[in-house]
Amino acid sequence: MLTHCLRFNWLCLFILATPHSLYAAESGLNIELIISKHLGLQVNRVRAEKMSGLSAIVASQVIKSKVACLTELGRCSIVAQINSPQGYIMTLINWYEVYVLKQSPVLNEPVEEGEAYNPSKVVFKKQFVKLGTWPSKRKLVSSEFLKDFKPGDAISSYMLRDRLIVVAGDVVTVSYLNKHISIEAEAIALSSGSLGSEINIVRSSGEEAFRAIVVGPKKLEVKI
Repeated sequence: MLTHCLRFNWLCLFILATPHSLYAAESGLNIELIISKHLGLQVNRVRAEKMSGLSAIVASQVIKSKVACLTELGRCSIVAQINSPQGYIMTLINWYEVYVLKQSPVLNEPVEEGEAYNPSKVVFKKQFVKLGTWPSKRKLVSSEFLKDFKPGDAISSYMLRDRLIVVAGDVVTVSYLNKHISIEAEAIALSSGSLGSEINIVRSSGEEAFRAIVVGPKKLEVKI
């Protein structure tokens, strides 16, 4: 194990030489308070669960610390520079899964894959949800479900995708635009897409495919 540590992490040299007391649970360091301040939330609205890291961070040994959050992953890290009992200055990085108390959407009826979000199938409940996973109202109304879900499931961003308004195989209307003219013609969608996405289309069988932007249900644009 020592060889592994030497090869991959010089900090391991200090950790192996540090007394067992450094491995004690965080003492006096209020992780949830630190993270809630960083997020601009009240401390009672934040829960943090340690995921991984080096040894525990003991408040009395901390020289300075900072918080960094990856909202899209629902995680925050605390990077702390500490004084070890032997006088070494060490940097410890501990990761936490973070949950925030919010009014979040919960299904009260089952939904199927590809079904559009329907407010009548949802109730809002105050509960702790993982940081960054709650969808905005705009996201909700423009999304559909990735698969079947059952009543009681809390809706997260991971359960949704942008609603497909063009499906592969659809006959679509394509507008060819430049500064002076706009020409419309029919084409066939070779892939599916949501509003604003770029997909492959073809004018007729055997012709070369080209790219167009989805601008509405079965409507696309090509700038020429």
